[in-house]
Amino acid sequence: MIQNFQTDFSTNLENPPLHFQGDFGISTAGAMEGSLKKPKSNGKVHLLLVEDDEDDYVLIRGILSQIPDWTFRLDWAATFGQGLERAAAGRYDLCFLDYRLGERTGIELLERLQSMGFGAPVLILTGQGDRRIDLKAMSKGAADYLEKSDLSPNMVERALRYALTRARALEALRASERRLKQMSGRLLQAQRMAQ
Repeated sequence: MIQNFQTDFSTNLENPPLHFQGDFGISTAGAMEGSLKKPKSNGKVHLLLVEDDEDDYVLIRGILSQIPDWTFRLDWAATFGQGLERAAAGRYDLCFLDYRLGERTGIELLERLQSMGFGAPVLILTGQGDRRIDLKAMSKGAADYLEKSDLSPNMVERALRYALTRARALEALRASERRLKQMSGRLLQAQRMAQ
């Protein structure tokens, strides 16, 4: 089994090149409207897949290769530990976590990633749907919960688009809140000095 692999779809000859035309940075006003803008400088969406089954890695890679108008860079980690290492070492736009990772779960990994300050949206993948796990994943902060048997290029593209848009809108909201706090602090300081 390949345990540490990186795929760059723009240079991988097994998969057709994928090109992203939209824009993925969101202004504060655009965030509220949900509008998409250009991706980061290189135009690639950097994904981490933590999946212990090589066949499922190949499945996800194949689905991503069929999504038009996007360019992906996919890093694969085959274990819970490798997932932690990769997340700590890289800057990812989004992370796919398999629910079953040996004796551990993707929800456990999600919690560990959050405790490390990992801020990218996380999509939980599962081989068998379970509403309780779905609700638990969402309550722990997962952006979505997808059953592998239902995956299609359209479904994955929509899940990616929604998760990335929400993440950027949330970041724009947090940045706006930080600016408001700073301005409020300055205003209070100015009032005190004026008295």
